[in-house]
Amino acid sequence: MKNLILLVILIGNNLSLSAQTTWFKFVPGWQVQKSIIINDTIFSFGNGSYSVFDFFFNLNKTSLQGDFISSDTLEYKKMVNDSLVISSCINNKLDPIKLDGNWVLPINVEEMTGSDYKHRSYFFNLIDFTKSTLNPNHDTFTSYVLLSKSFKNVNYIILEDRIEYYNKSIVPSFFLYKINSSEMTLIRKLIHKENAYDNHVPIYQNLHSDNQNEANLFLQILDCWNFHGVPAQFESVVQKIDTTGKLIWANIPSGNQDTISTVGFQMVQLPNGNILCSWLDFYYRPWKKPNDPYQYELANPNATMWFAEIDYETGQRLWVKNIQQYLRWKMTPTDIEGSEDVTDLVITDAQLIDGNSIVWCGLRSRTVKLTNSWKQLPVLIKTDLQGNPIWYREYNFYPVDTGDKGFTPYSFIQTPDKGFLLSGEYQNRFGQLSKGEFWQKAALLKLDSNGC
Repeated sequence: MKNLILLVILIGNNLSLSAQTTWFKFVPGWQVQKSIIINDTIFSFGNGSYSVFDFFFNLNKTSLQGDFISSDTLEYKKMVNDSLVISSCINNKLDPIKLDGNWVLPINVEEMTGSDYKHRSYFFNLIDFTKSTLNPNHDTFTSYVLLSKSFKNVNYIILEDRIEYYNKSIVPSFFLYKINSSEMTLIRKLIHKENAYDNHVPIYQNLHSDNQNEANLFLQILDCWNFHGVPAQFESVVQKIDTTGKLIWANIPSGNQDTISTVGFQMVQLPNGNILCSWLDFYYRPWKKPNDPYQYELANPNATMWFAEIDYETGQRLWVKNIQQYLRWKMTPTDIEGSEDVTDLVITDAQLIDGNSIVWCGLRSRTVKLTNSWKQLPVLIKTDLQGNPIWYREYNFYPVDTGDKGFTPYSFIQTPDKGFLLSGEYQNRFGQLSKGEFWQKAALLKLDSNGC
């Protein structure tokens, strides 16, 4: 482990609105995949380096007012003590979990022996960065932790195992484990056979707690219709299961549409237990786009944000609707005439706020009359519990910088002052602000409770 002193650049000033601070900061050289708040300190985890052969793990600490506290840089090879490790990373679905009183975080590594690549996962203590004794790996050497969550002091992980068959086809299988100390209990699995490569491949995507019954969970699945041929054919499935893995009900919120694939699916459990879902109907499946049948997926020019409510007890869809008219009003203005920015809004996360509203976080592509005329803008949309919009916010930091490519949020949490923190990657491709440096920058955006 070595400490790095990184230059933290404060853009603008700290603003006070009803005792809420707002600020934007970025640090060159790495990406923030996840931020959490422990004891009034923001812990930001991410990946760094410009070379895939020298990846490292960053842990930054920041105050709620945006003041830099410390930065720890951990080299994977030293952490694992294995010269075969060539690269490693974490993702935004890996939450720290508490084992035997210690906060631990899974990190996935890639090892190389001869010409063979192997994937392994390790848990590390966040206090002293020592390796935990918990071993989640399968014997296949192709497994890694896809997700880690803790609900009511009960820990869960989803392990993905990329099983390779004799003809070199690789098909992912998925395992949901409950973890108590160093003991792992398998509660649900989805093993795909070799022939699944050219057929349906459901993928375990996310896990949610149940606010009505601690003995239940909600498993979010992405069902790929044709894993090999047309990867953009998919739909999201919600399963209600108990903590032993028994299926209670399953629902396809989009209604099993035969013509549209869902993108950016997110779900929130309402105070009454029902599930509110959202997605973007971005792709037509092959041969299904009206007046333009084609053997591959095609974009839907009228794509927009949809909502559906699922009954807690029965799993039945109660209603479905979209907010296309509202989004066209908010998003249509662009700098290039004829561009269709309103079709590109992908939701990446959502939070229930005060039991009476939901804030949906995502990003959209914006066309601009500048060199390299695209940029990604983070977006927040606040709705009531029925999906009716309350306000819309998007954040365009440097509109006159030709290199500004926007900010991609990977993590979205509510702060103790009821504001919001977006963490991710600010991108600037050799524009006025980059001064020739590499364009990935870890970024934190602190907003007030109105998204301002």
